[in-house]
Amino acid sequence: EAAIAEKRAIIVAAEDAMAQIQMTEEQMQAQRDILNRPIPEAPSTGGGGQSPLPNSGGWTLPVADAVVTTEYMSPTYQRDYGRTHPAIDVGKYEGAPMYAVADGWVILSEYHSQRGNVVAISHNMGGTSYVSFYAHQSSVYVSRGDYVNAGTQISTMGNTGTASDGAHLHFELYQGRDDFTYNKSERERYSVNPLYYLPYQGNWTIRWDAY
Repeated sequence: EAAIAEKRAIIVAAEDAMAQIQMTEEQMQAQRDILNRPIPEAPSTGGGGQSPLPNSGGWTLPVADAVVTTEYMSPTYQRDYGRTHPAIDVGKYEGAPMYAVADGWVILSEYHSQRGNVVAISHNMGGTSYVSFYAHQSSVYVSRGDYVNAGTQISTMGNTGTASDGAHLHFELYQGRDDFTYNKSERERYSVNPLYYLPYQGNWTIRWDAY
């Protein structure tokens, strides 16, 4: 089991290194161009429906009635895979509706070999820039350049990408930047614990490292 975990860690690290050079300056500029667009009067509704979730300070949850299975910067994850985990993992069933956590522009919607179907959304919350990142989704209902409201369904939970071994959401949140990069060291400079912002109390169960 230890040998399998070590082999997987090496594969994941190699894929992450490749991903860091996949996002070109042209792609980064395309993200910035999206943010310069005027906010539409009637934002798109994505895959349909608003979430039945609590809203606090403009933030809502990306999935309802779920279990947080891996904590932010999990020491168990770092021990098993030899790398940090600047995210939370949230488990439910495959196909569970996933929602935008705040109003914003979709700046990334694509397939990534390691993270599967991914979406990144840029938000402006009281003058501060944030980016939310959603990985391993089964189906995605939004495209780059869409504007979404908090609670808009953007996707369904899945198990896509080589870094996933069960249906869950890998969720990251960055503060102080408005674009997304696959460069992990760059992301970690802006990474924050999502549980400091999301109104999860009374809706999510916390059970660290359930996978």
